[in-house]
Amino acid sequence: MKLICFAYAGGSSAIYFGWQPHFGTDAITVFPFELPGRGARMGEALHTSMESLINHIVPEVIDLLERRPDDPYCFFGHSMGGLIAFELTKKLAEAGYSSPERLFISAKGSPCTNHLIERYSVLNEADFLQKLHKDGGVTDEFVHSDYLQETFMPIIRADYRLIETYEADLSVKVDCPLTVFYGTEDKISRDEVMLWANYTNASASFIAIDGGHFYIWDRYPELIRCIGDQLLPETMSAAQSTGSSGQH
Repeated sequence: MKLICFAYAGGSSAIYFGWQPHFGTDAITVFPFELPGRGARMGEALHTSMESLINHIVPEVIDLLERRPDDPYCFFGHSMGGLIAFELTKKLAEAGYSSPERLFISAKGSPCTNHLIERYSVLNEADFLQKLHKDGGVTDEFVHSDYLQETFMPIIRADYRLIETYEADLSVKVDCPLTVFYGTEDKISRDEVMLWANYTNASASFIAIDGGHFYIWDRYPELIRCIGDQLLPETMSAAQSTGSSGQH
């Protein structure tokens, strides 16, 4: 099972580098997908619209799937990454590819609520930074580092522009089951999250995680356990019973 993972706005694939050992099984292989303009792809152009990003990366995702075409796959995306995973699923279906076994979406309200988000990308640098810091998206170190701001603020601003201009075709649903995670202290309401059930022709399940929007930073073992339980329940139970799942 390929687990292809997409990061949040301003993030990189590095957030998923430590996930593999926590599954305690080689039946699930984590593929942290690097978006253009960050990490190992820092020199590439950033995208400020969902359509251009999806059109750019879908051939890369197809190439990844075709390396071992008989292997099933699923997507995981946190915040912006959840929208990317959702749109990729629809785009792959248009191209005639099978749907993922399951689509995992984390810390993101349903597509129909995107118009409710606050517009950050139009703010000046100081106000934008203040908003990010208040939301917990950047650290105190980031706020006091000119180097970090010069390096990463263009990425964050481009990603926020992408999110804020995103308009989904709400008439198109995915055919795979959804599992949607949400933070108990996130400003995204549970009602906004539950509306994801309207955008799949299959089942939808919802799992609360203690914490705010960035629970992925310190609650990822719980996320991984939930993902494994849904994909390979018997394997994960056996791994956890022997203490090999990384949950210590």
